[in-house]
Amino acid sequence: MDNYNRNNYENAGQPGNFYNGQNNYTVNGNYGQSQNPNPGNFPPQNSNFYQPQIPNNLRPLSMWEYFGYSILFCIPVIGLIFAIVFSFSNSNINRRNFARAQFCVLIICVVIGLILGLTGALSTLIYSLN
Repeated sequence: MDNYNRNNYENAGQPGNFYNGQNNYTVNGNYGQSQNPNPGNFPPQNSNFYQPQIPNNLRPLSMWEYFGYSILFCIPVIGLIFAIVFSFSNSNINRRNFARAQFCVLIICVVIGLILGLTGALSTLIYSLN
């Protein structure tokens, strides 16, 4: 038996492995007309398969949480405070990384605004001197 078949045979019945070692032959020898109620070896709909428990600090954020945090970070002073607080918190890594990304975008926007503001101010100053 090669390694692939050996692994499938040895891991049959383990969580996540749907290979049950049965063939598709019936008692009378007809191929493809098995008595198996689950012909594709798919998991039954009402069974309880193993689902790994994710710690709260690694739990992914839902779409609504991203939407809500985006709106929260858009509020001028409060959003900046929350972005800084969430950037350093360890309660949820995904929220921390999203807050850091929003904070970086805010810093980039401020730098671009300063550059445009200073060049605009300098051009206005030069124009007024002429």
